[in-house]
Amino acid sequence: NKEFEKKEYIAAYDILNSGIKDFPSNSQLYYYRGLVADAMNRNAAQIMDLNKAVELDPSNRMAFYQLGKAYEKINDERNALVAYERFLSTEPDEKELVDEIQKKVIKLGEKYY
Repeated sequence: NKEFEKKEYIAAYDILNSGIKDFPSNSQLYYYRGLVADAMNRNAAQIMDLNKAVELDPSNRMAFYQLGKAYEKINDERNALVAYERFLSTEPDEKELVDEIQKKVIKLGEKYY
């Protein structure tokens, strides 16, 4: 049921908060807290955490990917495009993901370039 799932998200969020307090420069902790925020439909918190993750580790390609998705969710296509371009600039290995993002970049790029 939804309440049970929600409680697990809250517990996970609390654990990640604690980890971030102890390790404030750990990009992965912010990345995972951003994923939990997404699961809780907390878009602003998700975007803040993912931005912090990529600030701490500019090679965190999955954080750029998730950031692009987060921006798309709130219809901020310009920032989604930037995040997706940064994802591609990390030269990711995930072929299917790269193909998906290249299509998105072309589609969004037509609006902004």
